[in-house]
Amino acid sequence: MREADLTAWLRNPETQVLLAYLHQRRAATVQLFLSGHPVDPVMQGRAAALHELEKLLTSPQDVVRQEFEKYLKGIK
Repeated sequence: MREADLTAWLRNPETQVLLAYLHQRRAATVQLFLSGHPVDPVMQGRAAALHELEKLLTSPQDVVRQEFEKYLKGIK
């Protein structure tokens, strides 16, 4: 992926909305857990996956590029 394309994509308003969505979806499960309520293991898994996606997309650009390239090499 070209660096200019990646930069534009990461700064794109739609990408920022996606990040907000990921954060919001995860927050509900985290709030349940922090309030002392039991959390279904499936919900925990989803929250962890959402966290990983949000973490990747807020990482430095070179980290995002490396992860995308690693994935693309793996599917060839």
